[in-house]
Amino acid sequence: MLEGGFKNEPALFFGKLPANAVPLVKPLLRLLILLSGLLALEAHAAVNWVRHPGLESHPQHELGRRQYRMHGGVLSFDLVGGLDAGANFVKSVQLCRPATSMGGPESLVTHPASTTHAGMTPEELAESGITPGTVRMSCGLEHTDDVVADVLRAL
Repeated sequence: MLEGGFKNEPALFFGKLPANAVPLVKPLLRLLILLSGLLALEAHAAVNWVRHPGLESHPQHELGRRQYRMHGGVLSFDLVGGLDAGANFVKSVQLCRPATSMGGPESLVTHPASTTHAGMTPEELAESGITPGTVRMSCGLEHTDDVVADVLRAL
């Protein structure tokens, strides 16, 4: 493991890394843990789909691979159960915070159909790519394992 180690992150044997390499390695490890969490979310019975360009199931995954060296922590997913499931999910997270905007250092979740887009008709929501169960999420600076655990527990 790297000297000083990262909480709950897998032991990696890189040999002796120069001190200036650690800031480059930690975001990569966070991304790997995030992607494994996305796969767990994608496989969860309460989830219809997950949209994140790092997932092969994303319609523009190949475009994202060409344009980004690393994918970010913003995603959306659709919950089985629609409107009630989305609203209940946002109420059930404990670490992630409910919000209507996705800016900030903390992990944020929003349920567009009951907040920012509540005034739209079902047709307008569909045209915008928003289902009744769509949840949008921005992963913050908390430890990735903690964010993933919070999301999976809230499901």
